[in-house]
Amino acid sequence: QLSHDMQTNLSIILLNAQQINVEHSKPDQERKKKILLQSSLLMQRVRDILSVGRDEEPNISQNDALVLCRNVITEFDDALFPNVKLLSNGKNIIFECDPIKLTRALRNAVENGIRALQKKEGIVELSCSHNKENVYFTITDNGIGMDNITIENMMKPYFTTKKRLGGYGIGTMIMQKVAELHHGSIAVKSEQGKGSSIIFTIPREYKKK
Repeated sequence: QLSHDMQTNLSIILLNAQQINVEHSKPDQERKKKILLQSSLLMQRVRDILSVGRDEEPNISQNDALVLCRNVITEFDDALFPNVKLLSNGKNIIFECDPIKLTRALRNAVENGIRALQKKEGIVELSCSHNKENVYFTITDNGIGMDNITIENMMKPYFTTKKRLGGYGIGTMIMQKVAELHHGSIAVKSEQGKGSSIIFTIPREYKKK
């Protein structure tokens, strides 16, 4: 019910922001773009909450893995994360996926990397690579890393180490669900004090099961 109510409020914010006339002020144009972008992202997150546990088919189309990486990184406002250097890297490769759902999953993984820096200066990189069968998306940070217990439990429903900061484990559930919808998988590598890598393995060709 709360998610439905939030969608209504966000729709009103988006509608009113779209109607603000700022064509004579470049700084205000940039502010309007940020309001519209962040409101749209928040709307998507509300829809993520609504979709958890729901069985739905992915909307598959052909996409470029490197373009997807770049799009994810540009969703983050540099002003909010002055301590973080966000990078995208890789090679162009066309593959089949649901771009909206996969973008959400990758964005959640990048956010986890940003949180792992704990407001210290660091780097979060989203890169893509491929072989004959799969495309690999790797999110790497040089943050605090994870212990073995966290690595073993992080893919369990609602598991989070951020409860005191308002975390509920929804983001990781979305990541796992999206990987499964694409008949792919997620692997985690981490070392305490050195950082973490999350690797999405997505088949280049989507096949219905």
